[in-house]
Amino acid sequence: AASRQSTTIFITSNFDWFDVGTAIGGLILKRCQLEDAFFLSSILEAPLDTLRSRGFPVDRVLKPVAPPPPPPPQPVAMVTKPHEMRANGNTARAATGNMEGFPAASVKSQSKQKPKDSALSIMKSTSGGMLGKVLGGFRHGNDGGGSIVKSPLHEKLRKRVVHTHLNPTPRAGNSNTPSSPENDAHLHNSLENMLHRNIQSSRPVDSAGVRSPETLLKTSLPQGLECGSEGCEVIPQQNIHPFKGPYNNYKTRNGISVFYAESTASEFLSHNFEAVDQFAVVIQHMVHVYQLKLATVAIYYEPNGNTIAFNSNKALYFNLRFFVALHRGNIDSACYSYWYTVMAHELAHNLVSGHNKEHGKFTESIVAMYLPSFVGILSQIGLS
Repeated sequence: AASRQSTTIFITSNFDWFDVGTAIGGLILKRCQLEDAFFLSSILEAPLDTLRSRGFPVDRVLKPVAPPPPPPPQPVAMVTKPHEMRANGNTARAATGNMEGFPAASVKSQSKQKPKDSALSIMKSTSGGMLGKVLGGFRHGNDGGGSIVKSPLHEKLRKRVVHTHLNPTPRAGNSNTPSSPENDAHLHNSLENMLHRNIQSSRPVDSAGVRSPETLLKTSLPQGLECGSEGCEVIPQQNIHPFKGPYNNYKTRNGISVFYAESTASEFLSHNFEAVDQFAVVIQHMVHVYQLKLATVAIYYEPNGNTIAFNSNKALYFNLRFFVALHRGNIDSACYSYWYTVMAHELAHNLVSGHNKEHGKFTESIVAMYLPSFVGILSQIGLS
């Protein structure tokens, strides 16, 4: 949890760096978006050597260390050069250089820096509000207008935050310097770890059903999606209720919750519950692929509209209508591939609501990430 009044972050044991980045972003930004939280978390968990290789001036951010008392003066004429340090009270400071906004570090503090220290040490040793000065250019959190701070450092960091969670990029400050394989692997692993954590954060379905109004999202729409009068993506309303079923427990034979839409009678489910159980087996296999709990998925029947599946509060609901139309007569590898991809699409909505480029990238990454597990399931059930 983080408080704007006290500017204090409370970290529990076994914490997630993404959660820490989200808490910090909520303090220093007017609106902390997903890419901001991911960028901050990647900085916090990266070793200082990695940050140096990416062009971050980590040595300038470290808090200066008081030097030892100077030796007794010697009767020798001294010439002070402009770049040398000068003692001022108990604090030694170096020349500020070209990077404004960073506290200067003493030569001694730089030479003693351990190369493998976590970037969290920078956060602990930096004066209050320093990270806000570094990142304040994304969306300034102190002015009501959400203005952009134009500075060279802001432009470098802005360009990096747009791409960090999408593609490995060369280090900041030198576009002609290729990124190292280690840096690419680190970015890729960080993305996969973040996706896995968010997939595992899926929640149980609501046993009472779902009732949500039509929603408009202001986002850049892919071609073919329904668009509102103001150019917004239209998220259809959902109104589904639990269906008791032949087992009198509102679930399929294997324990998946079943619902029907308010817009239709439940007779279809009563007459076709064999298809519901068939679909439940397919969904159960997909649950194993993505390492989810069975309670996080549900089957419903809605004959109207074009919704194949939807994500409500990180719980996933799949429309029986499309299974009956496409796969009921032939449950083969094409059937499993179809619902594997649909589930990846819905799991990407654990991170973003709209169908924007981030959602598309997350869907692609999830499909690639869990493909070996999916192939293994197909082999187990004899469809490989």
